[in-house]
Amino acid sequence: MAQADLEQALDISGFGYPALAALNAKKMQFALLKGAFSEHGINEFLRDISFGRGRTAPVRGAKLPAVVTVEPWDGKDGSLLYHWCSKLFFLLLRMCKKKQ
Repeated sequence: MAQADLEQALDISGFGYPALAALNAKKMQFALLKGAFSEHGINEFLRDISFGRGRTAPVRGAKLPAVVTVEPWDGKDGSLLYHWCSKLFFLLLRMCKKKQ
């Protein structure tokens, strides 16, 4: 685990990967994607959170752990999903712009 303290604070540890968490740092609440890690599943997760229907939990310890600097991933144990990551980035960006 590259970010063990963060994963523990968000209850991600040991639940499998990939994992997606949405965090409200002001309220110290987070939500975890429990459904399918697919475009539809992520869209549904983000929509539910944006309308206040998502299930949230408090951050363990009531404070955010530091994010540590780690060695960059070398890609030898798998492949990056550039297409998927870019689609997710633009989806999140579009949702943030709608809220403004």
